[in-house]
Amino acid sequence: MSRLPAGRISAGILYVAAAAFVFAAWIWGADTQSTALNGDPRSTLAGLIDGTAYRPFVQRVLVPVLTRGVAAVVPAAARAALTDALMGSQKFRNESARLGWDTSRLPEYCVALLLAFAALAAFPFVLRSLFRTLYETDPGISHLIPLAVLLGLPLFFGVGTHYVYDFPALLLFTAGLLLIVRRDWTLFYPVYAIGCLNKETTVLLALATILIWRKSMPARQLATHAGAQILIFGVLEYALTTAYGANPGSALEFHLFGNIHNFLFPYTIEWAFFTALIGTLIFHDIGRKHEVLKACAWLIVPFALLMLLFAWMTELRDMYEIYPVFALLAAHTLAFSWGKRAYTLKPLHSR
Repeated sequence: MSRLPAGRISAGILYVAAAAFVFAAWIWGADTQSTALNGDPRSTLAGLIDGTAYRPFVQRVLVPVLTRGVAAVVPAAARAALTDALMGSQKFRNESARLGWDTSRLPEYCVALLLAFAALAAFPFVLRSLFRTLYETDPGISHLIPLAVLLGLPLFFGVGTHYVYDFPALLLFTAGLLLIVRRDWTLFYPVYAIGCLNKETTVLLALATILIWRKSMPARQLATHAGAQILIFGVLEYALTTAYGANPGSALEFHLFGNIHNFLFPYTIEWAFFTALIGTLIFHDIGRKHEVLKACAWLIVPFALLMLLFAWMTELRDMYEIYPVFALLAAHTLAFSWGKRAYTLKPLHSR
């Protein structure tokens, strides 16, 4: 059996360690009404797990269903022992009170958070595969860029409730993009279906398929794949709507006027500088960046429109799914345009 190169092993260890750091920042930073796991009474973690939360939150079922399944097979004595061990620590009691956790549900909390962490830890490995599918460059760069992208995630943590389905959404959407680029439809469709069960924005992978392959895939084949994705999403969404139709809430929450009000507030110099910096990193030398990344950048249009109408524009966590695309566009600027590292773009048709 062949051994993994030392560089990949070291990178893997760094990925998991960095994921633990980012996850700790995500957990311990969720201590305000606007960020806490239970900050929104309509979508508490216990409500998500029990299936009693408001729509649309309750319809994001992947992590809650897995959590219920795992918790159901753990003996009651083991769950009680875990709760006693955690609550035996004064520091944990203080922290759980600060974070607003329901300490009667600690075993379920542990399972749900472990699933969220597993998704976060897997993300840089999938992103590295996507990057290597698009770029031929020094292995060190291939290892470093996913690490940097992972460490950039805390920029999203400041505003908005922290949901256990956010990191799975990041992972599954990135995996979907990778499989679309590779045309690995056998794996893509199960990943896509799982992603739809996790969060409804996964359906935008159908648009990503069109954007990526519009020039080089026969129109009928492209329409078949896009149509199949929309059909799968429709069937699953109908099933979820039927299952949770009696829950309070609605399929969508309208926030257009609130977002317009927020846009009227004065902008700061810091905001203008940060926006200019990010824009420069993304769009500098855009002609030399990979066609897949440039095509997928158009996904910001439907995401921004959906956020404008049905989410809060200040909650950047709603952009998790397309964060990898723009992060890789920025990474190209830093590593290749400014860093002058050698690279080759891999042509899409060769895969």
